[in-house]
Amino acid sequence: MSATDGQHILPWLQKVRNDLLNIANNLRATGIPWDTVCFHAQQAAEKAPKACLVAHGIDPPHIHVGRPVRPRSAAGPA
Repeated sequence: MSATDGQHILPWLQKVRNDLLNIANNLRATGIPWDTVCFHAQQAAEKAPKACLVAHGIDPPHIHVGRPVRPRSAAGPA
């Protein structure tokens, strides 16, 4: 890994670290917000492999699958 790769991987690792910190903090709460814990776990699980790709000089894919956004009046029932 070159110094340039290291500079590119650090932001990904920081995001993973922040997600894990959010999990740890929320697990110490009196009323654990499980939806938030699960969200940050999923985010960390997505970002960690992307950091590995960057470490190997591969640009991670920018993928977000979802339905197109339509005005509520045109969307009809969900």
